[in-house]
Amino acid sequence: MNHYNKTNDSANLVDLGLTPVLRFQRDDGKGFYGEAGIGVHLFSKLYRNNDKVLSTAFQFGDHVGAGYVFSNGLDLGIRLQHFSNGGIKQPNGGVNFAVARVAYKF
Repeated sequence: MNHYNKTNDSANLVDLGLTPVLRFQRDDGKGFYGEAGIGVHLFSKLYRNNDKVLSTAFQFGDHVGAGYVFSNGLDLGIRLQHFSNGGIKQPNGGVNFAVARVAYKF
């Protein structure tokens, strides 16, 4: 689940998604990795941002990303993510996001 927001409360958006991810990394899980995934998402409302409008709350999402896992378990990554309804309904301009990721395994 993701939550996107801007400085005003009217721009909040919650994304519930299911995305299988293929991740290429060393056997010990440390060091550099690359990943890619394609899945489905359900937004809490229609996405509207200046000239971009997604006409359905149901979206397909795909992403590619890379990162690094340190020996202490800290994982830093970046991903480029794209959402589109796949032509189910117009307009279908799609939107792209750059996402920074920080994770830590206990």
